[in-house]
Amino acid sequence: MFSALVCAALFFSNVVLCRAAGYNTIHITSEQSGRISYNGAAFTVYGGTYSYGNKSYGERAYAVLAKPGAFTSVEVTSGNGVYGRSTLSQKISSYNAGSGRKVVGAINADFFSTSTGLPLGVQISNGVVQATNNSEYDRSVNRFSVAFRADGTAFTGIPSFRVSADIGGSQVTADRLNAYPDANLSMLTDDYADKTYWNTAFAHDVIVLEADGKLRVDRPVSCRFVSYLTSVLEPVTIERNHIYLIAPAGDARLYAAAAGKTAGCAGSAAVSDLVGGWADVSNAVGGGNLLISGGILRYTSTYDQSIANTLTSRSAVGIKADGSVVMYTVEKDSKGARSGGVALEAVAQALYNMGCVEAVNFDGGGSSAIAASENGGACTVKNMCQDGSERRVSNALLLVCNEALPEVA
Repeated sequence: MFSALVCAALFFSNVVLCRAAGYNTIHITSEQSGRISYNGAAFTVYGGTYSYGNKSYGERAYAVLAKPGAFTSVEVTSGNGVYGRSTLSQKISSYNAGSGRKVVGAINADFFSTSTGLPLGVQISNGVVQATNNSEYDRSVNRFSVAFRADGTAFTGIPSFRVSADIGGSQVTADRLNAYPDANLSMLTDDYADKTYWNTAFAHDVIVLEADGKLRVDRPVSCRFVSYLTSVLEPVTIERNHIYLIAPAGDARLYAAAAGKTAGCAGSAAVSDLVGGWADVSNAVGGGNLLISGGILRYTSTYDQSIANTLTSRSAVGIKADGSVVMYTVEKDSKGARSGGVALEAVAQALYNMGCVEAVNFDGGGSSAIAASENGGACTVKNMCQDGSERRVSNALLLVCNEALPEVA
């Protein structure tokens, strides 16, 4: 079991809050807040100590808090595409926020495949579905996503999508949109990569469709059949505005869908919401463990203890009762001299103490990074990264503000 402090106080917004019994959190000894930019968003650095396993560690934690109405949007970015990886700093610098808008806060997000760079969960960016999740697996291991609507409201949940195509009346269902190349049947788009990246030791069949738009939840796009490729060994180039159905050679579903079809045959492709509530989501990203739900701490001993008990850097996002979004990172520097990292339960408790009623854990360790436009300056990474430098990650959440918005008290 965890070694627990009797009581650890967190000073946040001049309120002293005690942790619930049985949970460790950081004992805050110093706090420094700075105005981020224009619209009442705040950046806070916490200094303190953390007791774990009869030892005490120095710690630093960081929070970006955006009140309702203080931000234009929280958006997902992945650099040049879902397949490409880049550092949080690179994602911020390459992101085009648009006229009169500015990235004022950011945090690394979903876990990802180190071999492909593909995020493990869902990714929706400005309404376009760029990757779907494995909902059955997510439910079995308690992997939640964080979603943001166009009106700024946010929620957590496990989406369940069906990815399908109609080819001249023939229906075919994919396992996931932009899934791993070795999945039984995948639907790939130019949001994923420029090639299929199939393992060339195995042949694969491909159906090529030309689409009239991007895939959005519950908004089918019209397509035209282009070609059916059989027993392809080399990677296939993914052209813009095309969709590729891909499966091992001889897959009966692809053969049946393509049989008798001629070039130009009309059809459609769709990502359907099977659980409801996701059709109006503008941005969403997968995460890890559900830490808080309905205002109740959900951290349990059922999580993978080899990961949960490790003292490491941590990143998470919480949602407060008033709709405020909290981006939160606990630091572990490369030598552990300034910050020793924390176990996962400390993150759950910290966000709970801040008043979050929903919270989801994000990728941690060397991936953890948080950035802020402190006092109106450039949006830069504030924590010391565990690897000694920023890690290239799959995606990130960006807090985008409109400079013309009025101040929010």
